[in-house]
Amino acid sequence: MKYLLPAFLAIVLFASIRASAQEAIFIVGIADYSQTEPDPPLNEIGRIQAEAWAKELSSASIDAVFSSERRRSRETVAPLARERGLSVVSLPKDATEELVQTIKSVHADDRVFMSIHDSYLLPLLRGFGYTGVVPSVILRDLAILVPRPGKEPILILVRLD
Repeated sequence: MKYLLPAFLAIVLFASIRASAQEAIFIVGIADYSQTEPDPPLNEIGRIQAEAWAKELSSASIDAVFSSERRRSRETVAPLARERGLSVVSLPKDATEELVQTIKSVHADDRVFMSIHDSYLLPLLRGFGYTGVVPSVILRDLAILVPRPGKEPILILVRLD
């Protein structure tokens, strides 16, 4: 996995650069947490997972980082944002349409990383024009959405063991 993901990302990003201005949107689920309070932090396993995402995506040249307003979502993306010197943009749960429009306009030429809750995923994908089937286990791994002007975006699922 250590060498496969960077090679895979290079191929995907090369194809996406040729396909459209929006390069790619990297989507992960929330890292592990213990439901001990209404808005819990990541637990030790979750912090390790978040650091692993930062390491795995360090060569992806991420330009923007988004999360939900929940603490666990922000903590999931924080290591990569810190490594890239980026601020995390946190949006409320009902702001999926705003998120899509922000990415399409403000970050149209960028590689975007986000950690989202399951309820965000389908509206997000539909907002970019993806009409295919969305597996229920998608957020356990990495999803890469590659928008394409005038065509349905490509959704790539990467299983990370």
